Amino acid sequence: MKKKVFGRLAATALTAAMIGTTVYSGMNGDYNASASEDAIMNTKISVTGETSVKADDKVSVKIHAENKEKKENTFRLYFCDNTGELPDETDNWNLSTTIPCTNIKVDGLDEKSELSASVTSVTGLKKTSKKKVFLKTDSEDGKTTKRYMEVTVPKKSDLDFSLQISSDYSETVSLVSAVSDGNDETYCQYIPVTWTKDENAKSDPDKEYRVYTDESNGWVPMVNGKRETYAKEGDTVYIDMAEQGSNVFKEVYAVAQNEQYLDVQYDEDKDQFYFTMPACTVAVRPISVDAEDAVSTTAVPAYGSTHQLTKYDHSMNSGKLGEGLWVGYFEVDSGTVAFCIDHEMDPPHPGGGSTVGDMTGYNYYLTTTGVYWNNNSWKDKMIRKILWYGYGGPGAIVSGKSGYQATACALSVANGHKDGAGSIGQNFINRLNGYADITDSGFICYSLTRDSNHQDIAFWTYKHFTGAEGQGLQRLKMTYTGQDSILPTLDLYVEKTDVDTGKVLAGASFDVYMDGTKKATITTDENGKASYHWTGSAIYTGYAGSSKWVQSNGSNWNSQFYATQNEVVSAISQRVANLKANYSSHTWKVIETVAPEGYKLNEKVWEQTLTANTTAIEVSFADEPNNGYITLKKTSGNTSITKDNSCYDLAGAEYGVYATEVDAKNDTNRKATLTTDKDGNTNIEMVGTGTWYVKEVKAGKGYLLCDGSIDNATGGIHKVEVTAANSENNPCVVECTDPVGNDPFTLQLNKMDYDTGKAVAAGDTSLQGAIFELSYYTNTDGKTTGTPTRKWYFQTNAKGRINCNNESNLINNYTKNDGTVLKSDDLYKSVNTGKVQYPIGTYRIKEVVPPEKYQNVGSMSYTQNPSGRTDVTTGLVAVIKQDNNGESPKVYDGDKVIQMPITAANLSMNIYDKVYKGSISVAKKDAEDNTTPIAGAKYTLVGLTDGQTYTGTTDANGNVSWGELIPQTYVLTEISTPNGYSLLKDNIEVKLPVELTMDEIKKYGADINNAVYDEVSQKYCFYDLSYVIGESVTPPFPNTGADQHMLFLLLIGALAITGTGVILFIKKSKKHDEDDLPKGIFSK
Repeated sequence: MKKKVFGRLAATALTAAMIGTTVYSGMNGDYNASASEDAIMNTKISVTGETSVKADDKVSVKIHAENKEKKENTFRLYFCDNTGELPDETDNWNLSTTIPCTNIKVDGLDEKSELSASVTSVTGLKKTSKKKVFLKTDSEDGKTTKRYMEVTVPKKSDLDFSLQISSDYSETVSLVSAVSDGNDETYCQYIPVTWTKDENAKSDPDKEYRVYTDESNGWVPMVNGKRETYAKEGDTVYIDMAEQGSNVFKEVYAVAQNEQYLDVQYDEDKDQFYFTMPACTVAVRPISVDAEDAVSTTAVPAYGSTHQLTKYDHSMNSGKLGEGLWVGYFEVDSGTVAFCIDHEMDPPHPGGGSTVGDMTGYNYYLTTTGVYWNNNSWKDKMIRKILWYGYGGPGAIVSGKSGYQATACALSVANGHKDGAGSIGQNFINRLNGYADITDSGFICYSLTRDSNHQDIAFWTYKHFTGAEGQGLQRLKMTYTGQDSILPTLDLYVEKTDVDTGKVLAGASFDVYMDGTKKATITTDENGKASYHWTGSAIYTGYAGSSKWVQSNGSNWNSQFYATQNEVVSAISQRVANLKANYSSHTWKVIETVAPEGYKLNEKVWEQTLTANTTAIEVSFADEPNNGYITLKKTSGNTSITKDNSCYDLAGAEYGVYATEVDAKNDTNRKATLTTDKDGNTNIEMVGTGTWYVKEVKAGKGYLLCDGSIDNATGGIHKVEVTAANSENNPCVVECTDPVGNDPFTLQLNKMDYDTGKAVAAGDTSLQGAIFELSYYTNTDGKTTGTPTRKWYFQTNAKGRINCNNESNLINNYTKNDGTVLKSDDLYKSVNTGKVQYPIGTYRIKEVVPPEKYQNVGSMSYTQNPSGRTDVTTGLVAVIKQDNNGESPKVYDGDKVIQMPITAANLSMNIYDKVYKGSISVAKKDAEDNTTPIAGAKYTLVGLTDGQTYTGTTDANGNVSWGELIPQTYVLTEISTPNGYSLLKDNIEVKLPVELTMDEIKKYGADINNAVYDEVSQKYCFYDLSYVIGESVTPPFPNTGADQHMLFLLLIGALAITGTGVILFIKKSKKHDEDDLPKGIFSK
């Protein structure tokens, strides 16, 4: 608490008003408040036995409440410090509930536990249940405001419970019951319960007692730094003010629970009031008054107010008064006589020890530390009598030097200090014992202190005195004194704008200095404004006074009062003007420390010296834009892939801008973020001039994070220099080329035989030459409808394999027999390496041309998922996609794109085709007529490639046949014939199938409808062959041997099952050329 707080108005009026707490002794019985018929709940609290007990004794309390409403309500029992008998109107009981008793203890219950109460429904079966009872403590600003028990009462129910309470303090507590519906609280009943001190009990030196404070008109006192605290008996409790009110502070007092007002003292060194803690609760309250009520006819000081020593001399001295003590003459506040009251100490005057006379030039002030306005103690009573009957007092019985000396020495004795020579002070006190005590409340006496090493001085004032009859005064002197003060303040306003456009700028910070000392840092708001308010210490004018004589009958009272008042007001007004004009000025300085984003720091320093006459000033700062803008242009690392491809999007990539390379690597302390649009352009950001590092932190759809592999940025970090030339319209452009997300798609196609499941061709067939179509679609959801973006054709090698990255497997242009053209689009390739790349998207691969002598019939599957077979003409679907932007793509099974990748490395497929199979038939005929069938002839048929042997015997029709034969050369051997018939001399080699060109078909007249065109060999293949054997065979075609008996070759093609065929007949003895072979088609 500072002196200036209590000295807000040095001359104040003192009132005798006090606020206390009344304590009632215990009473027996119940106390019921009447409840209105529309009350939401009736309650009854009762105490069993005495309500006045010894400390620590327990008191039994019963609670009954009836909830008559159709909704639940809340019952509360407050524990309140007793403040006397509560008013008749229960609406006014709320004041008591806010003065809680914190010492009450409830058996089995605290703020962390609960009790049970019985609740009985008053309707239906009257069911009884239990409800929880809680003990609660409310606090505000560190002060306990309420303490109570609480329980919820259901609708249409009665509440009953009992409890025992106790206190180890001597105090009176009011038990106040209340009910609440959630909005309003109604008070119902109260009982005072008293715990008295056990005189026989030994006192506990460690027991602590509660001290709390109440505020008044905005004045908020604190005790030991808190709104509420505890202290032991005998402890010193200090009082300070947390907040100052708008009214004039008068005094602060402390009242004990027994209504005793404690002696509140002022500690000058600590600049605080204090009191000694008694063995009970204490309330501390301030008193303040309106400003107009703080000044009366004679200005009356209060504790802490200051007074100017205006005169000191030796005019009342008659030499030394024993022990070298002198009696000095004092005046304060320009004319008020004062007396020293502790003579063994040095007088409180400025300058050298012999300085005398007018003291006003020294501006020497003393502080009020004692106020004596009643007769509560002998000291109070005696000091008032000495000043009343002493020198210059209203009832003076002494005068002159001796009278002044007697008065001063008597005051020293009454104050507990030394007397003068000859005990003149004690003698005067003895004389006053025969005079009446002073009961006039208008007569107020004060003591003033410089410090503990110098004398205190005392003086008196009278609020108003008209010279009433019976007081022995014929003429009165009215003195009007007063002082004022100035409170220097300054409101400093700063406005920040753009130097070119005048646009207000937020975010600029300024340091404010006063006389070289930094006072604050302020920052402009969204309106470009910042402000600082400074308040200095109050500066007092010193007291001015004016005295006028008043007739004893009071006839000229008003005129003299206003005359003295006007003189004082005029004098003080002039002093205020002088203070403002001559008050030592302060030099203020404002420096911009942080410029708004995008602007240069204004190095201008505003500095000006101001007096107290200046209370507000505006300062304007205008900043220049700070060039140093940066933007970024992102491009695709492979536009042949990304152009018009919905799987790729330049938008959404984010790049961080950093001051150091380390920050760029770790993405820390990011200065700005650049985000691309669909064209790869980013926003423009002001970062300031200098070296900056730019790194991609989030890639766009389909792209990989920039790694510098394309644009030579080490580690993907672009180092750029931003200069002052890089304005917002001409920013520094960072160019970044991002790698395109793709997969090498090292698709391995393995051509397999359908029947064997092996990568080995059956018989004389080959897995080479199969053609597969790979179609690309720009989506990642596995859809292959519509026209593909690109299409490629690959042909199997000698091992029946295709590698999609190997261009040697690619067919650029191929025309099938039916006229269909298979034309491959350009492959996607890396810009840097030229290697084949496959973009993100959906792919379908299917077989369009089977290998030589194979049907375009079969199945295919991923090696990693062999059970997922599909038809070779439908094909398989693969999806290349990113799990997240910036990540390397993975390959997924196109039919299961939401599942795990089908491989994290190479992808392979197995394709199973069915081989074309044919038949060989033999008809054994009698050579004489070539019509008679010969039964029982036995043959073997051996495959030269697979070594498979087949046997057979002609039936009654002379026929034997073998089917499901794979393409290869077979050797037919006649191993036995019926009696009378000779064996064939040579074996017959039969090549399956018979392959003819179109020219040969035309030459021999073969039926093309019975042939299958093979796209790989580009020949027509006949797979069903029949031989007619007589005694000899003559080959019809080259490579079948020469000069054989007779050969009938029946080529049964696709229509063999209908009985159609072609028969070639050659006679045994005639030599033929190929041109002599019969032409035409013979049908059965």
